[in-house]
Amino acid sequence: MKDNASVKKYVALGLSVIIIAVASYISYRYVNASNIYAKATHELEEGNLSDAEEGLEKAIRLNPWHADAHYELATVFKKTNKKKDALKYMSRAIALNANNPDYHLGIGFLYFNDIGDKVKAKKHFEQAFILDKTNYSACYMLAVVSEGERDFGKAMYFYKKAINLDPGLTMAYKQLAALYNAKGMEEQAKACWNNVIEIDPDDKDALAYFDND
Repeated sequence: MKDNASVKKYVALGLSVIIIAVASYISYRYVNASNIYAKATHELEEGNLSDAEEGLEKAIRLNPWHADAHYELATVFKKTNKKKDALKYMSRAIALNANNPDYHLGIGFLYFNDIGDKVKAKKHFEQAFILDKTNYSACYMLAVVSEGERDFGKAMYFYKKAINLDPGLTMAYKQLAALYNAKGMEEQAKACWNNVIEIDPDDKDALAYFDND
């Protein structure tokens, strides 16, 4: 009985040592991945795309669950016009963290501007807005998509909402003014252009509008 007890004791001790060693190794990898990720994002900010790509790939090898590393690597690929790779890593980032509105916004822009899939773009802009009701960029893009679908009432709704979230968003005022003009609502359009001038007195589009008024 004593021998069995001793064996169990040593087995338990051995397992504890193994668990501690594995935990320490994993912790080391994750900490190292975070440090490499920080350096890589700095390289990205500096425009050193090759160094950023190398660092982000290394961070992902050390920690495959690092969602931000996947997303930033996608950003690198987008900047280097590698659309398929950008889509792959943005999709992986969302798979790892589906509740990050920035990921959905980013992949929405990728689908809208680079891949030309407006349906999927809209889906992700909608999800970004669901996750973050203060996301003025998602609002603005939902307005743009709605305008492209000729749903002008919805477009106006989202342009106004985007302006409420960011009163300095001149692009939204301009688009809204164009929709008002199309509806013959000249006073409302003029009010939008006045807002643009108040935000930026040198805005060329607004100055041209008032020169022709």
